[in-house]
Amino acid sequence: VDVVTGKVAVYHQRRQADRTDGVILTPNQRVTFYEQEAHFVTGLVDAPKMIPVPKETRKPVSFHYNDTPLSDVIHHLEQAYGIAIEVENEALTNCQLTANLNDQPLFTQLDLICAALHMEYEVRGTTILFSGKGCQE
Repeated sequence: VDVVTGKVAVYHQRRQADRTDGVILTPNQRVTFYEQEAHFVTGLVDAPKMIPVPKETRKPVSFHYNDTPLSDVIHHLEQAYGIAIEVENEALTNCQLTANLNDQPLFTQLDLICAALHMEYEVRGTTILFSGKGCQE
């Protein structure tokens, strides 16, 4: 199951009355159910899309950064895609990013951020984790 909008609860049919073995998904998340093991594995969809914003609150979305701290870039990406992003090394949050990531899919944006700041990312379930040494002042 891949979720585009809203929230979706997924439960194993045999245990629907119990409902303790299900998962709740939000946009850009997916779940796969392995019947033999009777368990769910959550993750991100292959091509995350920006979450639609109601017209009355819509502002143009820009992924253009000029000496922007990584902490602000992360916050912006989390808001745009509804995906949790964590940093393994807090020293990374002060790294400054100058880049134009407009018109790029999320994973390309992440690749470019990592190349510019000499770090890596990995998807762990429904969370993206940045790792690296941090930036020299």
